[in-house]
Amino acid sequence: MFKLPESIVDILFIGNNISKKYSDFNISELQSLAYLSCLISLYDNNPTSFWKYKFIKNDSSSPYSHDLHSNVIYLEQIGYLQSTSEGYYKLSEIGLKSLNFYNTLSTLKSRMKYLTIACNSIHIIPLNLVRAGLENDPILNAAYHNSGKKLLLDEKSIALAALYEDFYNLKVALNDDYETLFAPAIVWLESLTTNYNYDS
Repeated sequence: MFKLPESIVDILFIGNNISKKYSDFNISELQSLAYLSCLISLYDNNPTSFWKYKFIKNDSSSPYSHDLHSNVIYLEQIGYLQSTSEGYYKLSEIGLKSLNFYNTLSTLKSRMKYLTIACNSIHIIPLNLVRAGLENDPILNAAYHNSGKKLLLDEKSIALAALYEDFYNLKVALNDDYETLFAPAIVWLESLTTNYNYDS
């Protein structure tokens, strides 16, 4: 079966960064930061196709990618990930070596930018709040009101248009004069966590 290189890189990169702060990671945490990375790439004017793999809303109303899930299992089978407890992982030594190799590839340089911003956000906003705040992004918020699984980031959806409007308003508010995307990403996440309903 073909293994999408981008999803493998995302798993190793995000998993390693979560582990640096929290010692290990689970698939749900990985999915959330991969989804956030994808959203940041959209803010940077990339098309949805840039991300290479798709997300759906799962039954718990969280972003989910089959590519990511299946490749976590694959990477554990070949020894790149090791289980720390039930449902939690960290990179093995060979996994870290593979990540270091991927970091040298110029073809992935633009992707790494978005992954880095998403991972750095958890040093400002706790990971659980990042994940909770994402539930308020226009895409997941709209999907929440639909039962079952739903494709996210559909180019024809009203929700994606609402997300682009959010991003446009953010750029206007910040004068879009930041050298990096980190500050806009944090401002946007903080606005989502401020709107999070903790009683839900």
